[in-house]
Amino acid sequence: MRLPQQHWSRFRHVDEQAQHLDEVMARLSIDPLTAARLDAGRAFAQARRNCLECKFERQCRYWIDGSIAMEGPPTFCPNAAFFAACKQAQDASPRQSAQPQVWAR
Repeated sequence: MRLPQQHWSRFRHVDEQAQHLDEVMARLSIDPLTAARLDAGRAFAQARRNCLECKFERQCRYWIDGSIAMEGPPTFCPNAAFFAACKQAQDASPRQSAQPQVWAR
């Protein structure tokens, strides 16, 4: 069964919107696991929904593609509080080593 062109267009739009959250988190150096653990995953799920419903798609893309380092999310972002909570959680938790743990027997 083939989907009509309009369905593929909508699928691509949803996929691009969903990627914005990942890209903003990367730009802000937010650990995805830290984000997923907040409020037992509910905060992350709400942040995804916020991105999917966001009216600032074009402004977000410009911000993501910008070359200037940013300390925090853009002021227009509906997930600003979520990102701040992620940063706070990261700062409060012990840093994970970039090297994998080796367990001695």
